[in-house]
Amino acid sequence: MVLFLNLKNMKTLCVDAQYLLKQSFFGNKDTYSDGFGNIGAIYTFFTIIRKLLKEFSDIDRVILFWDGAKSGKLRYLLYDQYKSNRIGKEWYANPLELTDKEIEKEIDKDKSILTQRIRIKQYAEELYFRQVEDEITESDDMIAYYCQNLKKDEEAIIYTSDRDLCQLISNKVSLYLANKKQLITPNNYFLFFKHHLSNTVLIKSIIGDTSDNVPGVQGVKEKTLLKFFPEIKKKTITFNEILDKTKLLQEQRIENKLKPLKSLDSILNSKDIYERNMSLVDLSKPLMTPEAIEICNDTHILPLDDENRGSKNLLKMMSDDQFISLIWNDGDYVDYLMPFINVINSEKDYLKNYE
Repeated sequence: MVLFLNLKNMKTLCVDAQYLLKQSFFGNKDTYSDGFGNIGAIYTFFTIIRKLLKEFSDIDRVILFWDGAKSGKLRYLLYDQYKSNRIGKEWYANPLELTDKEIEKEIDKDKSILTQRIRIKQYAEELYFRQVEDEITESDDMIAYYCQNLKKDEEAIIYTSDRDLCQLISNKVSLYLANKKQLITPNNYFLFFKHHLSNTVLIKSIIGDTSDNVPGVQGVKEKTLLKFFPEIKKKTITFNEILDKTKLLQEQRIENKLKPLKSLDSILNSKDIYERNMSLVDLSKPLMTPEAIEICNDTHILPLDDENRGSKNLLKMMSDDQFISLIWNDGDYVDYLMPFINVINSEKDYLKNYE
């Protein structure tokens, strides 16, 4: 097979779809239509992507990265408390116990999210969005793998709220953090964060991640590190350099007849914690199944089949769901579709040039 890959100056929008789905659902739970029911997540999901495509009108490709049903299991195998503060993972050593009422509420919520997720994926197919999902691999790892394997003239923008993905920022990869509503690059990173970009993983490995139930060094927060190791703000430093300076700081306190600080003692005894957390948060080595790698590689190279795909199908679904009535104040269907046209045309051209 001969490939003609017209990837020159290609710009790809990598969407943390799992985050965007939950953001859309919890941010708009009260929007209903007679045709579909709770449709708020669908509406908000595509409203946000549409705004991004209007802001970055040179996007050629959109990829939705989804978590699979068992995502997180690879990290659980490294640390059996990983995300054990979450609901619905049957392999957790100590699953959360819920009351019958809480279980019923979770079932109703999950059913609504799943129903809208399925419809979002169907809309996305008609808009020529690429979609990536593996049962076990987390979306973060697949985004990392994709961005590490960008083609020579390809650039990427990642949309997420997950600061873990800041470590992927490079000359070819920018990050649009949802809560910042700004595009973050190597050149402006210091405007948003108090540490040097290259120390992102180091800091996370020391302080841990409460949202994923990954404990850090006891008594040590980012403020602690910035106070005692101000060089973190300006240049790359290593964990060994942290240890060496910590030892020196404690010796100086003893010389000055001051008590050693517990937080610094904790750092001196934190090598095991640091190494464990590095294995969990360092996306330079994505945790992926062979199937996930193959899916990402195919997504990068293979064209989208345009058979039975297109705006007419989308219009029918939106009409059936009464989605159209939600966007009518913004203009007609064609007007709504305009920000997506560049992606649609780029994918069609890519298919034509694929041999």
